[in-house]
Amino acid sequence: MYKIAAYAALSVLLCMLALSVGSTGWHWPWHVDQAVLWEIRAPTMWLALLTGAALAVSGLVMQILLHNPLADPYVIGVSGGAAVGGVLAIVMGLGGAWLPLSAGIGALASILCLMLLCGAFGWRDPATIVLVGVVLNTISSSMVTIVKMVVPASTAQAMLFWLVGGIGIETPTVLFWLTLGIMIAVIGLTFSQNALQLLSLGTIHAELLGLSAHRTRIILLSVATVLCAAVVAYTGLIGFVGLIVPNVVRRHLGNTHRLLIPITAYAGGILVVAADAMGRSMFPWIGGSLPVGAITALAGGPFFLYLLRDYGKR
Repeated sequence: MYKIAAYAALSVLLCMLALSVGSTGWHWPWHVDQAVLWEIRAPTMWLALLTGAALAVSGLVMQILLHNPLADPYVIGVSGGAAVGGVLAIVMGLGGAWLPLSAGIGALASILCLMLLCGAFGWRDPATIVLVGVVLNTISSSMVTIVKMVVPASTAQAMLFWLVGGIGIETPTVLFWLTLGIMIAVIGLTFSQNALQLLSLGTIHAELLGLSAHRTRIILLSVATVLCAAVVAYTGLIGFVGLIVPNVVRRHLGNTHRLLIPITAYAGGILVVAADAMGRSMFPWIGGSLPVGAITALAGGPFFLYLLRDYGKR
């Protein structure tokens, strides 16, 4: 339990630092105007925590189910599918619950295409699955680009602002339902960890031990996809969180730690809160905040190459 307490303490410290960062520089929360603190900084920090937790847990589940440490919602095209769904909702002027619903449908369609293609052609190699995901991600990006070229400039600007990946200010109602949904998913996946461990051994072993491997894999993969889509609908594309965090946590705790999923959620929240604080700390120098998606991509790109090199050696 001391490990999860350590991650929780680190997340609290980083949240305090995140509440201290703004357009005017660094000021401790008790020195910040209370309206700014509770109406701008606190909702932003909370959304960053939720985003990191959802993306990290989603990446962990995908890596276990696909037997591939390189799997990630961004890399294998799930985020791209969600982006297509979200962009279509923006173009059609749909607001409210339609945006996350459309993003969720796009993400589920993307992972379904991945599984159908790999199953139809018998592709089982982990590296091949990632390459198929990269191709699907490229197709999604092309679709988004085409849409941007044909819509009015104002709509294209709104799409670009959403796609770049950033932590904005959401209403208490949105944050409440996001929190509730992500908590339920993380708790459910934590109680399903034994099934995940069995599936990590392979379909045949899982079936021999009494698990309905195919159905369980579909359910768990759907939960992971919806987790990703839920936050992508509000933050845009924030890549590599689901790649970096699970690999770091598993190297620290191992694959069978009973608290692997909640600690991964904590660590994901820590990473995105830190990235958001880093982006906002640039305001006095560049006159604006760096998008979180750009910061995580700068960190995730080299990390992906390192994992690829390590995977090639093994």
